[in-house]
Amino acid sequence: MASSIPLSALLNIDFDNTLGALFIGLLAATLLTGVVSVQTYIYFLNSGKRDRIYLRLLVLCLWALDAFEFVCAAAYAYRSLITNYLNPIGLLTVTWSVPAYIATGAVSNFLVRSMFIYRVFKLSGNQYLGAAMALGNCVVAAFGLVLAGKFNIITNFLERKGITWLISTSFGSVAFIDTLIAFILCWNLWRMRTGFNSRTDSQLDTLMHYSIHTGALTSLIAIITLILYLTMPNNLVYMGVWLPLPKFYHNALLATLNAREMLLGQTQGSTTAAQISRFEFASNPTEKSIEIRDLAPHAHDGPANGLDQGYKLPAQFV
Repeated sequence: MASSIPLSALLNIDFDNTLGALFIGLLAATLLTGVVSVQTYIYFLNSGKRDRIYLRLLVLCLWALDAFEFVCAAAYAYRSLITNYLNPIGLLTVTWSVPAYIATGAVSNFLVRSMFIYRVFKLSGNQYLGAAMALGNCVVAAFGLVLAGKFNIITNFLERKGITWLISTSFGSVAFIDTLIAFILCWNLWRMRTGFNSRTDSQLDTLMHYSIHTGALTSLIAIITLILYLTMPNNLVYMGVWLPLPKFYHNALLATLNAREMLLGQTQGSTTAAQISRFEFASNPTEKSIEIRDLAPHAHDGPANGLDQGYKLPAQFV
């Protein structure tokens, strides 16, 4: 309630690190929302029609969640910048859009991480590792949903000091699991390198770069958000970094999905699209191979003519 906000807090409000940070965060979220829409369109235009139905539904669901996140962010920004213009009390008030944004982000990030964890499981073949990471993903999502519930209870941003531990734990767990996913993906891809086929090794290097960018970027943003919140708890500077965070998850997944066409095109000199629709990989020729076909964008399983002893680009690396 307005009466619970100290007068000193209202007099010390700096619009640069409150409304200004919110405005910058909204601009970044707007830009990345457009990128997500373009990436989604490219996906359905190119490989979407050949993917399995669950993957197409996932991409469509993520696009809808991304759009709703943007609506929540825009609604809060409009209320702060326009409706409550020169009204500091309104600036500090928590509205429905804040917990809705947090909850939607927790769900959408959970779905994206689930896809990357599934990728870890398919590449490593380790059920225990996959189960442990899936459990960690559920814990991170639970922190996000609990945080959304807490923001639904508090009436102004000054009260968030009582849940600093929850906010810190939420951002910290996001950074940890994203870094872990990127590291394990890169480790498994590195083990697949043969040292004999420069084309395959180059393509695996490209996939490792995607994995690093996927985990490192989201982890970095989560860490920066946590640092800004802990060092400047009396303003909204952290929101300028936090608002675009879910968009990076969506773009990371869509970028890897759309990159398949480019990577598949690099193999056309030695194989056809039909021949690379099914691959078997092993960390060395004596180990049991790992078949990765679940995310195959192509419909036919052709003969393995021209494949280099089972080592090829994971065309279904998603």
